[in-house]
Amino acid sequence: MRTVKQAVARLNKQRWQATSMLFNDAWLFSVPASTDPGDVLPMIGHHEAESFVLDSADWTSLAAFAKAFESLVAPSELFAPDLDLDSLATFDWARLCDALQVCANRQMVLIIDCAAVQPDAPQADLPRHLLGRLIGTAAQALVSLQVLAEPPRGSLLVVLQGWSEPHVFAESDDGGAEQYFTTQVQ
Repeated sequence: MRTVKQAVARLNKQRWQATSMLFNDAWLFSVPASTDPGDVLPMIGHHEAESFVLDSADWTSLAAFAKAFESLVAPSELFAPDLDLDSLATFDWARLCDALQVCANRQMVLIIDCAAVQPDAPQADLPRHLLGRLIGTAAQALVSLQVLAEPPRGSLLVVLQGWSEPHVFAESDDGGAEQYFTTQVQ
């Protein structure tokens, strides 16, 4: 039994390495809106990964955005204590970054339905801003993991379902903006 488990673990590691080579170590993907979330993992070569599906349409407030991550981190931990839950200044992006770093040890794929953040979507400003900050936070988590003495056993990937642009702009804590390019998968 142990030999079988080792063989499966070795095969999964080989798949992960082959996928990394195929996609040039990409971590940010986009797929068509019509793609079923269940089909995303095989499309990007991560059959065994754990998927975490988010819908940007649910991000009507910061509190709702925080609630979307409650299986990773308690929503109350994402806000400075005794402050307005709908103020962008009170959201603890560093705490979310920590939670995403932990996910990387489990081989996690965030699948985000982006229909509500398209340029022509009504009231897309807050969800689009939150998407950008989330992408920037995921990038920060990945950079932090690269400098560790012992790299994580898994990975953290982000898939934007229905994202129509070749890049995402992400605002950083210091007010600057970063541009992250997506790898389009059909």
